[in-house]
Amino acid sequence: MFKFWSFLALSLGFSFAANAADVVAISAGSSVANGSYSADTDFSGGAPYNNNIAINTSNVVNPAPTAVYDNLRYGSNFSYVIPGLAAGGVYLVRLHFAEIYFTSAGSRVFNVLINGAAALSNFDIFSVSGGQGIATVQQFQAEADANGRITIAFVGVVENAQVNGIEVSAVSSLPVPTPAPSYNLLLTSDKASYAAGATATVVAALSGTPENPDEEFFVSAMFAGNSIPMTRLTKTESYAITPALSSGASLFFGQVYLQNAREAKALNEAVKFYQNDIASLQAQLAITTDPNAIATINSEIAVDQDRLGAVQNEQSRIRTPVGPPVTITLIAH
Repeated sequence: MFKFWSFLALSLGFSFAANAADVVAISAGSSVANGSYSADTDFSGGAPYNNNIAINTSNVVNPAPTAVYDNLRYGSNFSYVIPGLAAGGVYLVRLHFAEIYFTSAGSRVFNVLINGAAALSNFDIFSVSGGQGIATVQQFQAEADANGRITIAFVGVVENAQVNGIEVSAVSSLPVPTPAPSYNLLLTSDKASYAAGATATVVAALSGTPENPDEEFFVSAMFAGNSIPMTRLTKTESYAITPALSSGASLFFGQVYLQNAREAKALNEAVKFYQNDIASLQAQLAITTDPNAIATINSEIAVDQDRLGAVQNEQSRIRTPVGPPVTITLIAH
């Protein structure tokens, strides 16, 4: 395992231990710290709100503590100014959301601007995440201004805007694709409606191709609030086959990213390696009763899980969202 890990790090030219520095993490609307997230700070306007409901973070890579999603700051127009950053430095901004008040799509829609530029337009947490209490993270690159600050503004369109958590961390030297807003995602289904229990095929098609030949598209998808894998057809098309449809309407969500193809391939191989190694170790664990062997295997599993988490976090970091999130509603009778 050590040799594979070292080879992966050297081949990509980075160290997972130094991916980010100067991390700012804020639990919006909270009067106390939640894990590594500080109590609410650096805000202007808005009001706090808390609702202790069950939170599902399974669709988020590197989620915040669940208590962060139980708290939020909301308002028709409020902002955060993150200080103390390196002037001109490039930072990764991760915005954590979970709808903990409304119980239907379209009830809360808002815009987010970072340093005055549109980051999210007509954003509906319920639709994007797949339901109430389901966490989602939207991430962006931003440059600190001459005073070492990044400004994040939230503006309500339907009802109030909200945010649950904010992370700002320095971007490592690993190259990250430049956003290209002209790339648009279109989701289409193979039928207008379905019989309950049937499956649907959804095709994600993109306009344009990456300008940089070293980059490729990656489509992240969720169906009924759960992640669903996309299979690549061409450089600009992917598809997914849903699980059996329940009667009524089900939401399919898609978001397109640009990523470096070489880095993505190496990281995908690393994910498979650690997943397979964990499965092999768990199989060994199931057939031994030796306390020493059990302790050793559990220790190796813990190491693999930590490294798997680091790789998955790096997968998320090298992906730059391009174009707005897109949804399609699948109807079954």
